[in-house]
Amino acid sequence: MNRILKVACIFEGAHIPYLFELDQRREIQDVVREICEHVKKPDHTQYAFKSVETINAVETETYITEKNRGNLHDGTVLKLVKSPEGAALELVEELSAGRNPSVDVVARLNSEAIDVTFAKIFVDKKGLPDLKRIIDDGISKKRDLEKLGLALSSLYRLMAHRVVRNSSKWSDYSDDFFHEVMSFITHDRATKEIQRSALQIAAAFVMHTEEKRGFQKVYNSSHLENFSRVPINTSDSGIQEASVKLINAIVSRCPVSLKSEVLQRLERLEVKKALADRVRDSTRDVPPSLAHELYVLQTHLLSEKADRANYDFQMHDQSCVAALATLKDTLAQYEDSSAGLGDSTMTALGFKDPNEPHKEFIGYPGVLALDGMAYFAKNSEELYKKLVLDQLSRPEEYLCPFVQTSKRLTILLLDILDVGHRKSSAVEVFEETGEYSTQYLPLFYAVDQPFEELFGVGIQLLHKTWKEMEAKSIDMEKVVNVVRGQLLEVMSNPDKMPSNVKVFQKMVFMNSYEDVKVKEEKKMEDNFHKQLMSDALVDIKVQIRDDMTAVVREQRLSYMVEGAWFCPIIKGKIKHELKFFVMLTPNHKEIKWNDPEEDSTMARTEAPTLADLPRSMEVESIVWFEVATDVPAMKEIKNKKTIDDYQRLTFAINLGQEEWLNCVARDRDTAAIWMDGLRMLLGKISLEQETRSAVDHLVDMQMALVLMNLHGVTIPPVKPDVPQLYRRGSGLDTIKCRANTMFWSFLSLMFQVVLAKFTLTLTLTLT
Repeated sequence: MNRILKVACIFEGAHIPYLFELDQRREIQDVVREICEHVKKPDHTQYAFKSVETINAVETETYITEKNRGNLHDGTVLKLVKSPEGAALELVEELSAGRNPSVDVVARLNSEAIDVTFAKIFVDKKGLPDLKRIIDDGISKKRDLEKLGLALSSLYRLMAHRVVRNSSKWSDYSDDFFHEVMSFITHDRATKEIQRSALQIAAAFVMHTEEKRGFQKVYNSSHLENFSRVPINTSDSGIQEASVKLINAIVSRCPVSLKSEVLQRLERLEVKKALADRVRDSTRDVPPSLAHELYVLQTHLLSEKADRANYDFQMHDQSCVAALATLKDTLAQYEDSSAGLGDSTMTALGFKDPNEPHKEFIGYPGVLALDGMAYFAKNSEELYKKLVLDQLSRPEEYLCPFVQTSKRLTILLLDILDVGHRKSSAVEVFEETGEYSTQYLPLFYAVDQPFEELFGVGIQLLHKTWKEMEAKSIDMEKVVNVVRGQLLEVMSNPDKMPSNVKVFQKMVFMNSYEDVKVKEEKKMEDNFHKQLMSDALVDIKVQIRDDMTAVVREQRLSYMVEGAWFCPIIKGKIKHELKFFVMLTPNHKEIKWNDPEEDSTMARTEAPTLADLPRSMEVESIVWFEVATDVPAMKEIKNKKTIDDYQRLTFAINLGQEEWLNCVARDRDTAAIWMDGLRMLLGKISLEQETRSAVDHLVDMQMALVLMNLHGVTIPPVKPDVPQLYRRGSGLDTIKCRANTMFWSFLSLMFQVVLAKFTLTLTLTLT
């Protein structure tokens, strides 16, 4: 954590912010005292800091304490304000001083109530009874509705803090109080503030009262039908969010025995339809908090799918029997026909036991897979026939059995949609951890049977990917993993997820297997290089690079020892009809070559030996060499195209004064080897890209082997500190030494005792 922060402070009467450095090692109150002295504020104990942050386009202010100061960062704007103790005491006094406090007082309370530090102090100062009195007065008289809305909002914000609920519980309030509050949800004169706050309080009442008291009160209320219509009757996202929050609370807290009834009632109330227009084609306008509530509702409404996944096929269940019959009847016209189904439709569908197909749906994912298959066969009949009949032309090992892939796809969809996995409801997860997901699907609210529609798209995608991968039956899991990636590419981003099934299908189909493979390879490569950048592996990589550089150096020099043919440059022209051979001696001491002018007609196919090369130069005598356009002979060439074609193949060794050994290699690899080989001999750094690439390639291979050996071991991003060795004479070292001395002394004593007994026994035996 950065100990010194650069922050700004604003305060009453200041025209520009005061910039200063905040030392996080100092107590906050000491910093407040220093700022108060700077701006000449008396009694610093009456002041505190608030941080001013903008979250989701809403400006929030939070009192800074020793507990939350870790959230401060460079650039934080602090506000010097009255301390939370002073602000709470002042508001409590103003609320209790008169029977009818002003709207401004309640508005200040509503603004402060969102802060947990203020809320705890306000409740400890017994401010809640006065706040409830204001609410009761507003409800009974049906006047001062603006003040009533602010008071209800203040109560909800105060009670939303867990530390407050530890001392003051929602169950302390009477049923009549909640009934009166809920009556304002659909009241003709209710303001938006009253509606939103009443819905929020009703949701809190359901969630936080014992023995399902809140659930029974709200669920049995005559207002429930009106609650569910709220999202239709308003465009205010805050009211919509509160309405969905109440519905989520009802589903979350309902007894297991009533779960099916509650879901059916919500379906009759067309809750999804009420929300469809809000999410259709406008996902970017949905605030994160509303998106979370939509995700929670989606999870709740899909929970019935988890029940179906755990429900086994029952022969007396007519819905199961009818679904199974749909699969067979849709293909009836192809039985005993030229299509080739013969009399075994169930075999073509992929049932392991055609005589008892119902056994396929015993065990997870139960009859849910059958529901999806029957829905697809009924609503996409031609596609269903095509998928099944397509298997007839495939070799047995390449079959993609419809039943087996459907079961596996059902499990995949349940996993992606997070259905049936949570130990507690999404509402309770948020209440406990403060963490929430916003990954709801607009498609879920746009169609009547979202899971079945997703199944229809998914089964087509799975069969398409199966073909692209040329998969065999044993490759089922590989194909499913690819399909998971293809679906998540669209479904994991609400901004991309359409509310139209056909558009969704088009988007997932565009993401072919080849595209997925390229992305996975790129991802693996990025992860590999990310691991290589870990501080813990830097030292290993440096050592390996040194070793691989030495390997490449030996390879380059070995190639030079074997020698190579070159063409000379004579009088500004590259003489391709002439060539000469250059070789490095095995001891790397000399470079030897023959003279092309003396041997201009030779057309050798075999490399000459050292004895055949009359000219030589000691490596130590080489002062420098030039490459490419820096070669003096290249500057004499007039043809620009020749220079462009051969500059990367050309180098020249200075033989002394103005004499040069000009060499034009036959290819780029030979030129790079000799250029960097000469640099290595002269103790210079390799500059050619081919050499650097060779070293990098070998380093990556070696590091890959290192990481394979570390498979399953978590590599820390920062190299851990190596503990210091114990110094001689330290306390622990002394204890170890004493223990060792005592141990060896004991062994010596035992050896002497055993030896004495043996001697005595031997003496008695001899006598």
